[in-house]
Amino acid sequence: MMAEKKTAKKSVAKTAAKKRASKSASKSSGKTEQRFKVGDRVKWDSSSGASVGRVAKVATSSGKIKSFEFKASKDDPRYIVETDEGKHAAHKAEELRKA
Repeated sequence: MMAEKKTAKKSVAKTAAKKRASKSASKSSGKTEQRFKVGDRVKWDSSSGASVGRVAKVATSSGKIKSFEFKASKDDPRYIVETDEGKHAAHKAEELRKA
């Protein structure tokens, strides 16, 4: 009976430790959990003020828009956005918000 209680306590402790590790990893990485999909209306801050557009593509590999090169991966995608004026840019998820 005592062995069962010890095993149960260890199991609970391991589960709690995994949850804490998961939470601290997500906090320390600074990544937002916000994900967007193609067609979503989004807005972002730009040098000329706030811009609005739509997600045209979700890039999961590095690429180039005109002369600007961006790095992307499956774990850290870039959202290719198209403004209402037809210009394109690549943004991280944390730079975008739903419009």
